[in-house]
Amino acid sequence: MASLTKKALGSGGIIGVTTGAVLLLETGQAMHSRVTGSHAVLLVLRSATWPQAFLAIAAGVLVCAGAWKLRRHLQRRKALAMSRAVSCPGSTVAKRENNERLARSYAAGTVELDSLPNFLIVDTTSKCNLKCLMCWQTTVSEEESPRVHLSHKALAEALAVKDTLTRVNFHGSGEPLLNARFAEIVGEFRGQVDYMETCTNGTAVTRKNAAKLLDAGLNVIRFSCDGDNAESFERLRCGANFDKFIDNVKLTVALKQELASPSHIGFNFVVSRESWRELPGVVRLAESLGLDFIAIFAYIKMGDGVDDLVMPKEGVEAVRKFISDYRTDPSSKCYLMLAPSLDASHEVMEQIPETSTTTKGEPGSSDNRMRCGALYSMMNIKADGSVYPCCIHPSKMGDLNRNTVEEIWNGEAYRDLRRQHATGEVDEMCLRCFDGLRYVTTR
Repeated sequence: MASLTKKALGSGGIIGVTTGAVLLLETGQAMHSRVTGSHAVLLVLRSATWPQAFLAIAAGVLVCAGAWKLRRHLQRRKALAMSRAVSCPGSTVAKRENNERLARSYAAGTVELDSLPNFLIVDTTSKCNLKCLMCWQTTVSEEESPRVHLSHKALAEALAVKDTLTRVNFHGSGEPLLNARFAEIVGEFRGQVDYMETCTNGTAVTRKNAAKLLDAGLNVIRFSCDGDNAESFERLRCGANFDKFIDNVKLTVALKQELASPSHIGFNFVVSRESWRELPGVVRLAESLGLDFIAIFAYIKMGDGVDDLVMPKEGVEAVRKFISDYRTDPSSKCYLMLAPSLDASHEVMEQIPETSTTTKGEPGSSDNRMRCGALYSMMNIKADGSVYPCCIHPSKMGDLNRNTVEEIWNGEAYRDLRRQHATGEVDEMCLRCFDGLRYVTTR
């Protein structure tokens, strides 16, 4: 009896070791194939001692466990690579048809739409750890605008329309990385949207959350930077530490290479009266850090924002010249992404309405430059669930805690604002912007 038991244990150990070895072999050669009992070679250990039998069993268990763990890890990596390689559903018929409908509505100046937004700004939090001079939050108290994380109801309503989305920006009034669920929220949209991006002030970056950020499926990660030295950077980004910021950018770039992440990393530069002279230095800094791009935006006063930060004409001209020279320089290493108000091909010379060269078009005309494309394609969802037409305009369109995206999209507030634009009755805030002209797409 003891002899039979010893033989059985020995057989089990050898079977375990053999099965584990086969699993390891399959993991390396064909990890997609299923492992069944037939892969194991059944051997009988006739002359095994008790210690040999127990060692064989232990070895079999360890090898099998390790093999299964390695196999699952490689399967996850393969699935991740495949999900990044497969084209997103933004080119599917449903999305394309929605884009075509919204483009037709824009051209006709339609007030009530038969399409849904294809571009969401999702503010994952309104909490921030800085007091930047150019930010509207600096002038608004927490009583007036509570600092909260994105509500579950608002997220659920946003996800309900992901089938029509081609783009989602995960940033707004707060610092995204202060929301511990940020990567998880981004992941909810992964594989459903063509383009996703975020913008961070870089102060809350750690190795752990940077890795999650790079693995979340974001196409673009922007770091806000308006100076190439501690004095200029910290003057505008009040509460930040320049050296720590640079270290965090370097960490993220290094992790991108380590993880083979496809995300593009760059700077977000707000051109203002205080910062426009810093642009050349910031570009050189971006090049030295190995960044992919610099996104350049003009400061636009929102609400009770700071008046004296608005760009002077000399600053606009100097920035345009630098950009033009940089783009034609063969040694340039970064791509410059420009807001329309700073693009050299754009007619707008200044942001102030009194001197704007833009003219009102005829109502319903597709050439009407006053009709903002954002009203036909974009929705800005704040962390508290409130909805705005874009990242600039102060008019509240609705509340996702009470209504759906579709209800708000064709609600009274949206219809009234579209009607104003269709008739050329554009308010001062829209005259300062012009960014909305780029948001209608038929791709």
